[in-house]
Amino acid sequence: MSEADPRSKVELAPEPQIYGLYLFVTDEEDNVLVFKNNQTKESTQKVIGQLTTPAETIEPGEKLMRDSLPRAIAEEVGYIAGANPKFRGTAIMHTPRADIHIVCMEIKTKRDSVYIDPKDSGELSAPRWVPLDEIDNRTFRIQNWDIPVYRSPIVELAENLKRAKRGEKFPIAQSVKPEMPSDLYSFLKDNPRAVYPVE
Repeated sequence: MSEADPRSKVELAPEPQIYGLYLFVTDEEDNVLVFKNNQTKESTQKVIGQLTTPAETIEPGEKLMRDSLPRAIAEEVGYIAGANPKFRGTAIMHTPRADIHIVCMEIKTKRDSVYIDPKDSGELSAPRWVPLDEIDNRTFRIQNWDIPVYRSPIVELAENLKRAKRGEKFPIAQSVKPEMPSDLYSFLKDNPRAVYPVE
C-alpha cells in the first residue's frame, strides 16, 4: 500500500471527554466556600491537600440545572436555601489523559443559608470561607514540585466572578493548561505520605 493511498492513513482515537461542574458558593461579603481535597486523581488534575470549590462530574444523560447542580450541592455541600445559580463561564483543560470540559456556576447567598453536611464526605474536608480577591496563584511544596494551592482552573474561574462583580464581561469559554506534571502523580502514588497539605 503506497503512502499516497488514503487507506494507509492512521486514524487517531479521540481523547476521552470528561464534563464537570465547578460551583462557587459566595456570601454577602464575596467570600467563597472552599474545601480541602482528600484525594489525588490525575484524570481530573487534583492533588490531596489542595483547596477546591465543590466540583462534580456531569454524568451522561444528565441535565445541568435539573440533575448535576442539585447533586453537586447535596454531595459536596449539603444544602443551600434559596439557591439561585448564575452562569460564570466555561473552561476546557487538555490533560494527558482526557479533555476536561468545565461549567462554572455561582450561587450568591447568605452564609447562614448554607448547611454544610455533604453526602459524599470522603473526597473533601475542612470547609472554610476565603475572600474571592485572595484566590490567586500561590503554591505549596511537595518535594521538588510547586503545587497550586487552588485546584485548576479555580483561579481562572475566580477571575470571571471578579469581573462579574465589577459589572464587566467575562470570557464565556477559555482554554486552561494543566499545571500538574505526570511524574508528580507517579511520585505521589509511590509516596502517599509525602504530601504537605494546605493548613
